[in-house]
Formats: sequence, C-alpha cells, structure tokens
Amino acid sequence: MKYITIIFSIVSLALFVLLAALDAQGAMVAYQLAWTYLLLGAAAVSAAVFPLIHFFRNPPALKKAMAYAGALSAVCIIAVLWSSAEPAADAAREASAAAWQWADICIAVTCILFAAATAAVVAGSILHIKRNN
Repeated sequence: MKYITIIFSIVSLALFVLLAALDAQGAMVAYQLAWTYLLLGAAAVSAAVFPLIHFFRNPPALKKAMAYAGALSAVCIIAVLWSSAEPAADAAREASAAAWQWADICIAVTCILFAAATAAVVAGSILHIKRNN
C-alpha cells in the first residue's frame, strides 16, 4: 500500500507540474477532475473489497457486521416511515416532493443516530460510575 501511495503521488505531481508548465488551465482542471474520480473510485473499491475479504476470513466478524447492518437498516426504515414529503411552513416550494422526503429522511436518520449516540454516552458514563464505586 505504501508503494501505491508513492506511485499515485509521483504521477499526480508530475502531471500537475507538466500541465502547469504548459499553461493549460482547462487541461489542468480536466486532469484534476479525472484524477479525483479515479482516486474516489479506488477508495470506494478498496472500502468495499478489503472489509469483505476480512469478513469471509473471520465469520464471527461477518455475523457482527450483519447485525450492525440490520440495525442501521432498521433506523433507515423508521426514518422513511417517520418522514413526509410536505415542505416546512416557511420553506420555498421549489423542490419536488421526492426531494423534500429525502431531506426529511436524512434529518430523521441524523436525529435517531444522535439520540442513540447520546444514550450510549450516558449509559457508558453511568456504567463507568457504578463500576468505580
């Protein structure tokens, strides 16, 4: 992985210097966008492939990850059921109903996860206090 990072850095720097020397701003922007998409794709593939390899080598970890995925799916389902496509009273009505519903779903997921994180911190603090007394 170290060598891949070094290779990406050298290629990126070389192309950047070459395009800057040619004074090709349009080509530089196009290159940087293409390079960004390439790196984003490589990151997405590695973020999906490496955990899958780990999970198939370690079945208990796969079972635990599936439990977490199920819990996250349950949170998303609750958020979808909780959301509505109605815009807020003071909002401009330029967006479609689907856009409003997606925004409402994202807000609901954020609220649910925030409440769960707060509850976990409070529960952890209470357990820590009880263990130390």
